[in-house]
Amino acid sequence: MSDPSGFDDQGTEALIQELDLPSTDRDMEISVRRLDDEHRFVAVLDDVEIASIHYRDEDGRTAILSTFVDPEFRGMGIAAAFIADVLDDIREMGRHVIPLCPVVAAFIAGNQQYSDLVD
Repeated sequence: MSDPSGFDDQGTEALIQELDLPSTDRDMEISVRRLDDEHRFVAVLDDVEIASIHYRDEDGRTAILSTFVDPEFRGMGIAAAFIADVLDDIREMGRHVIPLCPVVAAFIAGNQQYSDLVD
């Protein structure tokens, strides 16, 4: 099933439920990279991309379109940690977000410290 942005639904409900899980990635060295030319952020573990967030620039804001976590890495709390890192990066750039992705919208709703990023 496609969402309005044209991206496939990649387990949206499962990722929203995962937002409440504590992160178990303490022993994992996950790095977050912003790939501006591809309009996405990626989470990388041992040089393997395990998660991504697609975005587009819209009127000086960052519209977050979709979140994907490789099924092998779901249920570990990675989605929440990844989204938090992405939102922190967006905040550091001095931008606001348009949370079109339901996973990111649910994360922001449950973590009021990010509500100031939404216009």
